[in-house]
Amino acid sequence: MSEDPTIKEDELQILLNVLGEKLELSFPPYNFNILEAQLTREGCKINLTCKERDFEDYLAYDWFDYEMPRYNDLAECLLNAGITQYSNLDEFKKRANTYRNLKRNIRFSPDTNLLYHGFFSNDEVTQPDEVLIMDIIRDEVEAQLNHKYTGNDISNIKRGVKYQRQFYDELLNRRNKRSRKAAFLAMRDYLSIRDKVSHYEGIEKSRTSSEENDVILVKSLKEYQKTTYGLPVLLTADDTMTDICELHGIEYFLFKFPQVHLIDYGTFKQMRDLVLNLAGVFGFIKLNSVIIFGEYIGKRALDEYKIRFLDKKKKKSFLKNLLICRKLIDLKILR
Repeated sequence: MSEDPTIKEDELQILLNVLGEKLELSFPPYNFNILEAQLTREGCKINLTCKERDFEDYLAYDWFDYEMPRYNDLAECLLNAGITQYSNLDEFKKRANTYRNLKRNIRFSPDTNLLYHGFFSNDEVTQPDEVLIMDIIRDEVEAQLNHKYTGNDISNIKRGVKYQRQFYDELLNRRNKRSRKAAFLAMRDYLSIRDKVSHYEGIEKSRTSSEENDVILVKSLKEYQKTTYGLPVLLTADDTMTDICELHGIEYFLFKFPQVHLIDYGTFKQMRDLVLNLAGVFGFIKLNSVIIFGEYIGKRALDEYKIRFLDKKKKKSFLKNLLICRKLIDLKILR
């Protein structure tokens, strides 16, 4: 098999097993490692080896800077994977119990940024029957999904990239960064709860301006509060939303972003989720001697990834183990 193999999300662990106990993760156009991880029996010891300045040093301050990975993208991927968590999460747990003691039906309603942060994929506080998703939140995510690179876009990006610019050829006619973030982070979190929670149409459809959408969201929650016996509580990580909530008399809880540099541990699942998040949001990453493409020419499904081996021995070992696992799955042996 000479071409680059593709894998599904749950097959990433096979690759990690082949690569060994020590992992080094980087973004090829940047000449620095992002993090290192040591796999143990209990989980993964994680060492963040980069700083915010490292990312900034590789930006050329042109339009395509918006398409290059930023430190904040890394921070969101860590939070989405559950490796970091909001610094005031314990406070939210206490506040949630206080709300539950009220006689009104509590409804926790997320702002869009919580979906990008993977709140519900990692949530151990709220129950599905307590969650209210406003249609405008879904529409905001959907509006970001299909922005793609043109040939001219790729050419301009490659002119500004210092290293390994050839990997950008795989992104031709594929999602740009804001669409990748919407697909790999926000949409996945939304889909994890879509069929379990309540939905509400709201007073207006989504607008182009995020500021207008913020006001529509809060006003829609105000309408919900008037027409039902429920008490909506907006959950957000955007402090500008609190002023709008105060103005319209809507309950809210403001989550505080974690201190990313303090991470030191993750479970195996969290590590897999982080690798896939970064491959998706960055477009591609390097893990030891393997390039993992989240977006690439010919991609057929969101949970499909292409891997390019720079080490032929590792590729042979991986393909052997992958074939064995797929054959075992095809047998459909029940326990």
